[in-house]
Amino acid sequence: MDLNKLYYDHQVLLMKVCQAPTWHRRSQHIARASHLAGCIGRVQRGLGAAAAGAWEAASATGARGPGEPLAGSVVSGRERTAA
Repeated sequence: MDLNKLYYDHQVLLMKVCQAPTWHRRSQHIARASHLAGCIGRVQRGLGAAAAGAWEAASATGARGPGEPLAGSVVSGRERTAA
């Protein structure tokens, strides 16, 4: 599995979360990004990478990768709220 492709797809989904017009659509993107975070963690664990645990934790808590803001937090100076 191409780890760079997983990182890219995860980042694209996080950008889609910020642009989604409805809470339902945001939730779909968050779920998909969370799944990819778990995949990234598993690949990293297989490679012996120290960051694997952070990605696996992101999978359990939502769409965040290490160092990324929580979905629903303030993004670019505007608060994310349910539509």
